[in-house]
Amino acid sequence: MMRLAKGWIRHRVPVMMVCLVLGALSVLGIGMTRVSYDVLSDLPQDMEAVRGQTILREAFGRGDSALLMTQGLTSAAQLELETQIGQIEGVQSVLGYATFTQNLLPSAMLPDSVREKLRIEQGDARLSVVFFTDSASSEETMRAVEAIRHRAGTACLLSGLGAVVTDMKHLAHEEEGVCCLIAFGLVLLALLLVTDAYLFPIVFLLCAGCGLLWNLGTNWIFGEIGELTLILSVILQLGISIRFSVSLLSAYRDKKRIIHDRTEAMAAAVTDTLPDLTASALTTVAGFAALCLMSLPLGLSFGLVMLKGVLLGFLSSLLLFPCLMRSLDGAIEKTRHRPLMIPATELSRFVLRHHRFLCVLLAVLAVPVVYGALQTRLSYDPSSFLPSDAPANLARQTIEETFGVSDGLLLEVRADLSQHDLHALSAELRETENVTSSLSLDTLLGTGMPADFLPENLTSAFRSGDTQLILLGSSLQSGTEAMNRQIEAIQTTVIAYDEEGVVTGTAAYIRDLMTCMRRDLPLVLGVTAGLVFLVLAVRLSSFSLPLVVLLILGVAAAAPLAVTAYLNRMLPFLVPLLVLSILLGSSADAGVQLSARYVGMRRRGTARRESVSEAIRGCAAPVWAGSLCLVAANLGVAFFASSGVVSALCLLIALGAGAACLLTLFFLPALLIFLDPILIRSSLGMKEARRTSAAYVEDL
Repeated sequence: MMRLAKGWIRHRVPVMMVCLVLGALSVLGIGMTRVSYDVLSDLPQDMEAVRGQTILREAFGRGDSALLMTQGLTSAAQLELETQIGQIEGVQSVLGYATFTQNLLPSAMLPDSVREKLRIEQGDARLSVVFFTDSASSEETMRAVEAIRHRAGTACLLSGLGAVVTDMKHLAHEEEGVCCLIAFGLVLLALLLVTDAYLFPIVFLLCAGCGLLWNLGTNWIFGEIGELTLILSVILQLGISIRFSVSLLSAYRDKKRIIHDRTEAMAAAVTDTLPDLTASALTTVAGFAALCLMSLPLGLSFGLVMLKGVLLGFLSSLLLFPCLMRSLDGAIEKTRHRPLMIPATELSRFVLRHHRFLCVLLAVLAVPVVYGALQTRLSYDPSSFLPSDAPANLARQTIEETFGVSDGLLLEVRADLSQHDLHALSAELRETENVTSSLSLDTLLGTGMPADFLPENLTSAFRSGDTQLILLGSSLQSGTEAMNRQIEAIQTTVIAYDEEGVVTGTAAYIRDLMTCMRRDLPLVLGVTAGLVFLVLAVRLSSFSLPLVVLLILGVAAAAPLAVTAYLNRMLPFLVPLLVLSILLGSSADAGVQLSARYVGMRRRGTARRESVSEAIRGCAAPVWAGSLCLVAANLGVAFFASSGVVSALCLLIALGAGAACLLTLFFLPALLIFLDPILIRSSLGMKEARRTSAAYVEDL
């Protein structure tokens, strides 16, 4: 490896040119990658809501749906507006005030029983249901939502998943670039503080930026990536790649003290740090690889993009950073300044002196941290991904206050269900607690009146092929246990009349989403922990030491979730799983570096305290610098981003990275001292050292 490293460092100009050309080509790849703004689409096909959506699309040609509320319009204006909306490309049909009054009677002449069932008119406000031809995240649906808002202006409010996704798209377009600039700017500031030369931040950012360009430019192989994936991949890869480079810089400085030839010193640094850097990269990859097992496609997309990003960032640090350093070595020496560094020697003395107290403190803190993390409250409401003043959220709130309808359900039953059974089913559904409205053929006909009485265009809105629809309005909010219980009660009622009946709609979709996430969380975390343990066990040749590192990482990852739980804050449903898997993998590099130094010195027969002290002094600077960069990038974006999920994710990752830094530098060394007798007996290569060195018989 030494000869190979010296080879590419000596030929650094061609290497840098190749990296530059690949970066330029990556810009073309970025333009070829489509961005998706829907994080709720494509649940497993065996989920009931998905089956219902498939039936709806096949039988009626309908995809997503939305609630449309108008206010202050005359009957003629309402009719004209609904007609115009129905003609917009991407809109399949509109069911509402004009649909019924145009085809039946004026609203005032409708029987009170029918008016009460329909619940489509409250004062001068009227409610309609808009059906789109495609899914909420499709370009056609988003264009249709924008066209509806443009056509109706301030006269209408549009609520639904398609409206949420459209608002997410607009928000992303406004904030993506600014978020990236904030991340780069704060990382630059952090590097200026923790490095001792003004050119170091430029070198680090050039290296990390090159790897980032390679990653973004190769995302076209996936066809499209999510907006959340795009933003997080930039922030996380930036922080993770700089950690690799900081570790190389620390090793290079150590080698320069004993090797006068700087090319050989850099090659030796690459050779010596390669095992630790590889282990760090693999532990980080483990967390993202485990995300690929999620039921949601978001997990696979985000996992693959970040997995690729970590590997490309590792490659850019390994290849490009040594070349840049050797090319700018002379200039760097001329821009030295006093850095803001953690006092490693004082830290080492403190840990050695108070290691018993730190172990007890860790045990005391771990209990409330883990308990708090288990009490985390989650929101499955799609509106939680947007700020409260987003148009979709304002529309939903107004519709709920005016009509008492929060979310709708679509029930699909057999078209040949007798009119008597349909009437009985509709009546029983209306008696279900918190059901506010019902729309079906029975609502319009009642018993005894043939369906032929209605116009064809109205009949076809509810019946097509072998399926007919019942639309229910609910006052309960999607993603709550109360709503899930209501769906179960409705399912029981429907199955009593039609064994193949299906309940679908946004609320049912989110209930199935909750089921998937509750299944994914233990699976993803278990696989992440298992893979991280495997990498650590191979790198450290130990069974017990990886368990100690995982304990530290677990407490650090759980800490930000515990904080939100004790503050009684709700988190978007994706946040805990992503935070835990990301922190378990990406924070392991600090533990790998410190533990590897400790193990290496112990195997050489160095005393326990001296081994831990040297590990702290050697690792404090790169751990501090790398963690500060990751904290700075995420914290800045967290305070700027309006998107609830992006803000919460970045804030918790920043808190978790900070906690991992403190726990690794203070509590991990204390555990190494305290558990040393156990660690040396459960690690390979320690037997001879234990027999021959007096260091192993020193008193605790």
